[in-house]
Amino acid sequence: MAPAMAVADALGPAGATVDDRARPDFSAEHSHTVFSALLSAAMAARLPDEEFARRIAKADGAAADDHSPAVTQARWQTLRVRDWAKFNEARNKLRWAWRRFFDDVDFLITPVMPVTAFRHDHGPEGSRVIEVNGASVPYFNQTFWAGLAGVVFLPATVFPAGVATDGLPVGLQIIGPAYGDIRTIQLAQRLEQLGFGFVAPPAYA
Repeated sequence: MAPAMAVADALGPAGATVDDRARPDFSAEHSHTVFSALLSAAMAARLPDEEFARRIAKADGAAADDHSPAVTQARWQTLRVRDWAKFNEARNKLRWAWRRFFDDVDFLITPVMPVTAFRHDHGPEGSRVIEVNGASVPYFNQTFWAGLAGVVFLPATVFPAGVATDGLPVGLQIIGPAYGDIRTIQLAQRLEQLGFGFVAPPAYA
C-alpha cells in the first residue's frame, strides 16, 4: 500500500474525516512558478558580483520568446523590483486561497519530495536532473512540495510514513493554516502513536 494511502486509512478509524479530493483553489504550476521565482531572486543575493553580472547579461541578451530553463532562471535571479513585486502580489493571492481552503479543512497531507533518496548529481547547475516515474525532470522540480507551503509561510511538519517499493523511507508533510505550527506537530505526534514512527532501513548506521 502506498504510504499516503496507509496514513489516510489510519486516520479514518481514529476519528478523522478524510477527503482525498480537497485542494486549495489555484494551479500547482502557478504556485511552483511563484515559489521558484522568489526563491531564485533571494538566493541570487549571495552570488558574487561578477557572476551576478553574467546572469544579467544572460537574461537581457536572450530573445523575448526564449523560455528555456537556464534563461528563465537567469531572469528570476535578476528580477527588477517591479517584477519582484508582481510575484510577491501573486504570493499574497495564494495566501488568501489557502486561507479560504483552511476554512473548511484542518490539514493537508502531501509528499515532501517527489522521489526517495537519490544519488547526488554534482554536474553543472543547469544540467542536473532527477528521475520521477521513469522520466528525467529538472533537478529543482524536487522543491515543489516544500515550496507549496514555504512560499506562503505556512507551517509544515514532516513525519515518517513508511517505505517505498525501492525499500527507502518516505516522508510526508502536514501543512496547516497560518500560525498553526503546534497543531501540525500534534498531528504528527498522533500519527506516531498510530505507527508512523521512524524505522531504520537495512544497513542503516
